[in-house]
Amino acid sequence: MNRIIPILSVVLLVQVALSIALFSFGNKSQAFATDEKLIDLKFESVDRIRIEDGDKQSVTMNKQEKRWILPDLYDFPVSAEKLDRIMNKLLNTSKGWPVATTAGAAKRFKVSKEVFERRIDFDKGEKTLKTLFIGTSPGFKKVHARLSGQNDVYAIAFSAFEASSKAGDWADKNFLNLNQSEITRIQLPSVEIERQDDKLVVADPGDGKESGSDAVADLARKLANLTFRSVLGTEEKPEYSLNKPVFRFTLTLKEGDPITYAFGQQEGEKDFILKTSAHPYFFEMAQYTVDSIQETTLAKLIRDRKAAEAPPNDRKEQGNGESDEKGKETGAGNGERAQTPPESQAKHPAQSGEKEKAVSPTPAGGE
Repeated sequence: MNRIIPILSVVLLVQVALSIALFSFGNKSQAFATDEKLIDLKFESVDRIRIEDGDKQSVTMNKQEKRWILPDLYDFPVSAEKLDRIMNKLLNTSKGWPVATTAGAAKRFKVSKEVFERRIDFDKGEKTLKTLFIGTSPGFKKVHARLSGQNDVYAIAFSAFEASSKAGDWADKNFLNLNQSEITRIQLPSVEIERQDDKLVVADPGDGKESGSDAVADLARKLANLTFRSVLGTEEKPEYSLNKPVFRFTLTLKEGDPITYAFGQQEGEKDFILKTSAHPYFFEMAQYTVDSIQETTLAKLIRDRKAAEAPPNDRKEQGNGESDEKGKETGAGNGERAQTPPESQAKHPAQSGEKEKAVSPTPAGGE
């Protein structure tokens, strides 16, 4: 009996220890298995975002009134669509289960203060609200992430490339876009287009000619949706050669002053430099973008009025006159079955198996 009591005491202690361990693990598991957001932060409360990569290259975006700008890129506007998409994706990401919970794991997954792929600071004024570290990738479109001040490392659906550290990647590439329906006049070196009856047409197509609606609409679409390669700043440089532009056009809108677009070209370069009268910025433009507009001529925007007005049947007959005449001779094309010439019949064997006979022409006036 005396020997049994110590054994039972040991068993009891083991059970108590197991109960405590299971209780603690259960509470911790319950904390991990949650839909709690990785970053407890409202985007509206942030007025500065700074993104730094592992090579110490960084970009800063500041909120001014209701828009975001790039102070490192001449205060150029940030792409609101891209910023909203990326930030909402991060701020709506759930924690899920951590892949590591120790302080030493941060360096291993490249989410430490010293080693990281991306560091994203969310600021309000001079105060940093949250700092997120983006690290290695455990799989396709997934990265390891850790919040500053925490040891837990999570695998989230994101890519380090989405959080670029280059200012140019965040610039609003639609900055030059216009509402096509607001354009009332287009003045090119060789042609002028104006809006008539709510439709853009060539102002003076010439005798017997008219505006080609598809060609004009395509041109207006190009001009209203110009995109640039990069922002070059707000200071004009002699090498831009804009004192003698190689190409120029003007757009007039329903409201506001006409906008002039002047294109220069640096010596030895194929791409163009654009300066508009509506903005202080200079832009680098791809050659193919400018060439497609510069090559526009009056001949490409008009068509022959007589051909356009011809009824469909007339146009068909004009294009198929020779074949129609041949069809009439054989009965084809008028609803009758084409007749096989007698000569061709003489070349086919008789169906009854008899010896092939030549077919003589029927005498005139006889049977």
